[in-house]
Amino acid sequence: MTTDLHIHSRYSSGTQTPEEAIQEALSKGITFISFTDDDTMDAYLELGDLAKKYGVTYIKGVQISASRNSQLFRLLAYDCDPQNKPLQELFKENQANWDEIGLQILKVMSEERSELSLDEYSIYERNPKLGGFKFQNYLYSKGLDGGDDASTQWFLEYREQMATIMQGLPFRPVEKVIDMIHDAGGYAIVAGGYLHNPDTLIADVEQLVALGIDGLEGFSASHSPETATTLRDYAKAHDLLLTGGGDGHGTFASQEKYAIGIADVDDRSLNLGAIKIYAS
Repeated sequence: MTTDLHIHSRYSSGTQTPEEAIQEALSKGITFISFTDDDTMDAYLELGDLAKKYGVTYIKGVQISASRNSQLFRLLAYDCDPQNKPLQELFKENQANWDEIGLQILKVMSEERSELSLDEYSIYERNPKLGGFKFQNYLYSKGLDGGDDASTQWFLEYREQMATIMQGLPFRPVEKVIDMIHDAGGYAIVAGGYLHNPDTLIADVEQLVALGIDGLEGFSASHSPETATTLRDYAKAHDLLLTGGGDGHGTFASQEKYAIGIADVDDRSLNLGAIKIYAS
């Protein structure tokens, strides 16, 4: 069964409704999915009915922001209880953190770009069709590129200021977030792209396993072929869960790097352990 267990919808940084994302998945022969929106599980308010309508199989997922070594670090969490109160509080906290980070970024950029206004940004309502976090969405609305590649360029252009902002990341430590995922009945997976140093790859994985991580996203376009192979081999050798997905964001992100189905995953290559699978 062709699979994509890492999809973002309009409920967070994607541009598609859950129904539109499902339609794209089906057009690519993908029938087993998971929505892993940033710090929200609101897509699952719709997914039960949509799964029945379109005949798709799914697991419940979310991508949660955390910090590790003073850097942003994201975890995929599967099979969590969406109604778990501490988890819901964490989502609200992280969403507020992203809003504050965006405000700090816009303060820096607006000093040199007259088309950007902090007063305007303070009352700006995010347009779901444009995707991204609020600050990226606002940049798009002003005719500037707010996408993933462009954001990297903004960070390079304002290197020192951005480094200061990111060093002060307010997200909870990764070990605390892992514990919260477990307390909500879920499984914590290292998202693709957050383990990329080949010199420390195994040491990083072993440190995270010691903190309680349950698995690795071994199929991801964010990995180099060498990293992907190492992670998959490690997961299999140590009986860790193994997941995969394209990290699709609709038209917000590069279709060559982040798109539904780009990771080319078959469920027979994965290890989902006891994660609950919902069949239509």
